[in-house]
Amino acid sequence: MDCKNLIEYIISKLKNGDIPETNLNIYFYDCKSEDTIIKKTINTLNNYYSNASLNEKYLLNNLLFILESLSNKKQALINFIKRTLDFNIYEAYKNKEAKKAINFIVYENYNEDDTFEAIKEILNNPSFYQIKNILPLIWSNKNFYNNKKWLNLFEDMTNALYKLIKKEDITKVMPLHFVIYHTYGNNIQTIEEWKNFNQKVEIPASKFYHKIGKNLNLPKIKKRISNKKKKIGFIFDRLVLNSPFMVMYSLIKKLSQISKEYEIYIYSLNYCDKDPEEQRIINALYPYVNKIFSHNFENVYYDHLKKAIEIREEIIKDKIDYLITMASGYDINNFLITNRSAPKQIFWSHGNCAFDIPNIDKKISHFEQECKEFKWEIFNVNMAEEFLIGSEESKQKAKILKETLLNQFGKKTIFLGTIGRLIKLESEEYLKVISEIMKQNPNTVYLACGSGNQKKVEKLMKEVGIDLKRVVFTGQVDPHMFGWIIDIWLNTYPLPQGISQEEYHEKGHGIVIQSKHIINCKYDYEFIEKEILEEKPEVFFKAFEIENKNINKNISFNKLMFEVYKKHNKNINEKEILQCIAQIENLPNCKEKWLQTINCICQNKEYREMYRWMTYRLWQEHKKWKNSKNEFLDILKD
Repeated sequence: MDCKNLIEYIISKLKNGDIPETNLNIYFYDCKSEDTIIKKTINTLNNYYSNASLNEKYLLNNLLFILESLSNKKQALINFIKRTLDFNIYEAYKNKEAKKAINFIVYENYNEDDTFEAIKEILNNPSFYQIKNILPLIWSNKNFYNNKKWLNLFEDMTNALYKLIKKEDITKVMPLHFVIYHTYGNNIQTIEEWKNFNQKVEIPASKFYHKIGKNLNLPKIKKRISNKKKKIGFIFDRLVLNSPFMVMYSLIKKLSQISKEYEIYIYSLNYCDKDPEEQRIINALYPYVNKIFSHNFENVYYDHLKKAIEIREEIIKDKIDYLITMASGYDINNFLITNRSAPKQIFWSHGNCAFDIPNIDKKISHFEQECKEFKWEIFNVNMAEEFLIGSEESKQKAKILKETLLNQFGKKTIFLGTIGRLIKLESEEYLKVISEIMKQNPNTVYLACGSGNQKKVEKLMKEVGIDLKRVVFTGQVDPHMFGWIIDIWLNTYPLPQGISQEEYHEKGHGIVIQSKHIINCKYDYEFIEKEILEEKPEVFFKAFEIENKNINKNISFNKLMFEVYKKHNKNINEKEILQCIAQIENLPNCKEKWLQTINCICQNKEYREMYRWMTYRLWQEHKKWKNSKNEFLDILKD
């Protein structure tokens, strides 16, 4: 139906006192009408809307959207979003008209800027439903998932948070805190940005939650750590297969094998606002823990304060000695830590080292932290074997897919790539390195494996000169399958990859390059001295079979690598390898040396195999070294 006929149809229906069909796609038509009957109907419906029954509102919401779209598309969308977000979507979805509205918001490709304007208006005086529906409705739309424009709302969201805190409206403060964390935290990369979040959200919220806790006269915790078997409680945001879970699981599994002095308890905040928990993950934990507490609520409209209080009461009832949280950023976690829930409370950083609120007694992590203003106790976690290799089926599928890709791009193609959230690729420094490597090596293709804002990454890649015809965006993938396909893992910077890199390392078939060394210019003896000798000397000496520890630090990594490689591998082409080494070492600066190293890996099969063999050897020695350590228990004993 063309615009003229469409408008005539609507006007005819309205004049006869009938309701036109609520086809929401009229929003996308380039139709306009200034007819007075349409304007009068809009005014009448708007005046009646607040007094209408719920079923009437479902219909009126759609009808108003259609009519307003014929005169002012921007305002029509803003009003439609504000009204739709104010529904209980679980109840509304049973209604045909409301279902249309919900599906439109979740699936259609409507104007981004107008949508963020609608959320901005909502934040002036948000209802509980409007806050809770931001994630399941707007964020769930592929155009708004990890969209950087959420960052433009950070100030509006924090101002709304402060107003609600001033009103002491805890039922809205906690869910808004969570929405801010989710939309901001999933779109930032730097520690400075996390510090900003801590200063503007965590600290004000913590003061408010402490006041609420005092007013509620919360139950008292035990005063002392037990002299007998001690109880460790872990706070987790939700139990799903992700990097933090795999690290925690690996630690807990090892603790169950090496010590009987501790009991392990898991407390899941179970944020169903994101995705439901995975029962198979919960089942995998049971053999190694004494208890899993995960409070299930029917839908996203749970009472955050009620959930926080119930979890705290469970922690106190279980007489937890050490409460370890990995859930920085979350409102319920903030409430539990601020209103002390155990004698000893420990923050375990998985990346957000800026998290700093009252009643954190100790800060720990399984890797070095950037926030040097805090005292950190670092321990090692060797990943459980079941996470690292994957199934034989994944390996065979990878073999078939790689053959398909080689047929598409050429048999001599070298696949660069990483596996993880696409936001980690949103780095100009990193993409410039990739661009330079791909220009120097026309046989390379980049595999961008993971979910996120593909349009944003494509735009950044174009800006730095990457040919998108040589980039494959895979979406969310089986990391084990693509771990067998990628030839060179160029780790992202400044946000590095997590467990997916360990999974890749373990397969031993490819090469891991830390792009930070190219960007920050660390190479040769500097690389050996600073990255290995000072931090993990025993790993280096074992991998390179060096008995005399007074090593000449001016000897290059390449020459050391070559000596140990030829000792263990026969029938190698020494000339080709040494030719590559000479090309690298004759260059004047570290960045050029690194780029030439990658050129040799891409273009010289002999050098590539040596580099793969040696880096895998280093990885295996590093694993053995980590496995010999029990620092986590030492940290608890302090």
